[in-house]
Amino acid sequence: MNDAVLAMCSGALRRYLISQNDLPDGSLKAMAPVSVRAEGDVDAANAISFLTADLATNIGDPKERMHAIQRSVKAGKEQLNGMTNKEIELYTVLAQSPLILTTLTGTGSKFPAFSTVISNVPGPRNQMYLHGSKLDGIYPASIPFEGFAVNFTVVSNCGRLDFGITACRKAAPQLQRLIDYLEDALVELEEAAGIAPVSYT
Repeated sequence: MNDAVLAMCSGALRRYLISQNDLPDGSLKAMAPVSVRAEGDVDAANAISFLTADLATNIGDPKERMHAIQRSVKAGKEQLNGMTNKEIELYTVLAQSPLILTTLTGTGSKFPAFSTVISNVPGPRNQMYLHGSKLDGIYPASIPFEGFAVNFTVVSNCGRLDFGITACRKAAPQLQRLIDYLEDALVELEEAAGIAPVSYT
């Protein structure tokens, strides 16, 4: 599921950058939070680290792009899986140091640590209500920093995924197109996988 979300965001960003005549030759990178909670651990507080995922935005074929993303994520997870909890804590601090340094020095736009943040947050599995009113969607707002102008935060909601996109209007004009491009990217992935697209209404 996480790989599919990354691939959707990658495809949408690729289409958006092409529409802006601004697709870079190199691939965009995403900071992706990952859970490092031990299986069966329900008592610990939030246990997350971060990996840098290659979004493969320089690859036109959606199947090849998906495979490149999967290889990148697998390599990152394997690196974390080989660490102790203390080592993961230290690694997380070190991984965040470029972002902290460039933010403090105001050099994030010249030396970005990554291109975007894509976070997939577990939400309610059952239909939720408030005073009898049905919860239709959860669209989170997050924070873009200098050096990356777009943030994707995705929340699962009763078998659906709700995408919240927060961006800098000046750095990423006409970003509302990303909503359509996300759906286009999903259809593209379904076709590449041999799955008949379905209606998402």
